[in-house]
Amino acid sequence: MQVILRRRQWFLQQRAGLQIFGSRTSPDARRLQEFATRNRLLHVWVDLDTDPAAGAVLAQQGLDPSDAPVVLMRGGEVLRNPSNSQLARAAGLGTAAVPAKTFDVAVVGAGPAGLAASVYGASEGLATAVIDGLGVGGQIGTTSRIENYLGFPVGASGEEFAERSLLQALRFGATLLVPRTATGLRGHGRRTGPAARP
Repeated sequence: MQVILRRRQWFLQQRAGLQIFGSRTSPDARRLQEFATRNRLLHVWVDLDTDPAAGAVLAQQGLDPSDAPVVLMRGGEVLRNPSNSQLARAAGLGTAAVPAKTFDVAVVGAGPAGLAASVYGASEGLATAVIDGLGVGGQIGTTSRIENYLGFPVGASGEEFAERSLLQALRFGATLLVPRTATGLRGHGRRTGPAARP
C-alpha cells in the first residue's frame, strides 16, 4: 500500500498526469478538477489566470484561453470542456459495461459509509456493487488530514483514507460502478434492485 501511494506521489511531482487548463473562476474548470481529484486521476492543474506559460502550451495545440477549460490527455488527445463522462472515458475510467448479473447488495454512494457497507457485504461473500456518480471517497477524500477516525491513531490524509477503503472493498470482490448514476429501483418478482446508467 505504501509503495502504491509513494509511486503515485512521485508521478504527481513529475507532473506526469493529464493537464487541466482553466480559470479558478470557471465552474466547468472546477468541476473537471474535482472529478479528477475524486477519482484519483493523475493530473496537473494549470491556472490560466496565474501561469504565464499556459497560453503558449494551448497555442501549440491550436487553442487559446477562450477555449478553456481544456484537458490535455497524456496520449495527446485534446478535450474541450468535456463532461465528466467524456473525461472518464478518455482516462479509461468506468468504460466497462455494467456486468449482466444480479447483485445481492447494491450500495448507492461511494463515500466512507458506502465503502464500509461494500466491505461488509463483499467480505460476507455477497455479490456487491458500489454505484457513485462522481467518484470514490466522498468529501472525506478531499480532506487534508483526518485525525478523529477509528483505526487511524496517527491520522491520515483523506486521499489515503479513500484509497485504502477502495482497495479493501475491491480486495473482497466488490464491483465498482463509477461514474454511474442510480436511476431507481425495479421489482422482479420478490426481488428489488437498483437500475444504473453511465
